[in-house]
Amino acid sequence: MRFFTKKIISLTTLVVTLVANSLSSFSQVKEKTHSELLSELSTKKADTPRVHLLLKLTERYLHKTGNKKADLDSALQFAAEAVRLSKVLRYEKGKNEAILLTGDVFIKTDQINKALSLLNALQDSTRFRLLIMLSNHYLEKQGSSKSATDSSLVF
Repeated sequence: MRFFTKKIISLTTLVVTLVANSLSSFSQVKEKTHSELLSELSTKKADTPRVHLLLKLTERYLHKTGNKKADLDSALQFAAEAVRLSKVLRYEKGKNEAILLTGDVFIKTDQINKALSLLNALQDSTRFRLLIMLSNHYLEKQGSSKSATDSSLVF
């Protein structure tokens, strides 16, 4: 019986060690730097991986700390290029994601009418995601006043 218990403990230790090692290897995946992404962009051909790279760059500029005007302008440029290339490739998912990110830039710059005008161009869940972003904008910007809550409920 004692031998059996030692085997179970040894086996359990082995399994835990293997799981811990495999989890730590996942955490070692390195995120590409901004300059690496720009360098990769210059070598990518016009295909869906390029659209994905443009979307990633758009998100990087969009979510940079501070949201400076120059960063948001760069985000708009990358998103516009992603929309253009997605249309050429007939890649609807890429086009929808790029339009959604464009709407996010408009929301961050308080160009709500421009963001609203994008709703008709969006399909599926991306349309709802933009509506949620608009709703959150009113809740975050206006605080928790009654008018802000009423505005957020419109979306």
